[in-house]
Amino acid sequence: MKTVTSGAQQDLKKNRLYKLSILGILFGFLLLSIILSITLGATHIPIKKAFHALFVEKEGLTYHIIMNIRMPRTLVGMLVGISLSSRGLFYRELCVIPLPHLILSVYQAEQD
Repeated sequence: MKTVTSGAQQDLKKNRLYKLSILGILFGFLLLSIILSITLGATHIPIKKAFHALFVEKEGLTYHIIMNIRMPRTLVGMLVGISLSSRGLFYRELCVIPLPHLILSVYQAEQD
């Protein structure tokens, strides 16, 4: 027997699917930025060689460049981004500033 879902339940499912798709896209951007941060630098390391150095070969110049220079830089960048975004959220909630009003006030300040 088929059950017919109400409009509110369908909206809830669409909203959940929308949020999961946005989360998936953001996670994809995070992985892309991690890969680019590890492979790009003064010495270009191809992606295949970087993964080989990380997971197979535990010695060599490529491994030391990635583990001693690029991986700490990537992790520090991620921690700084997390801390800045959490601080912004904290201060926004502390001052009870709704986001749309904040955006409109910045836009109006630019217009003056």
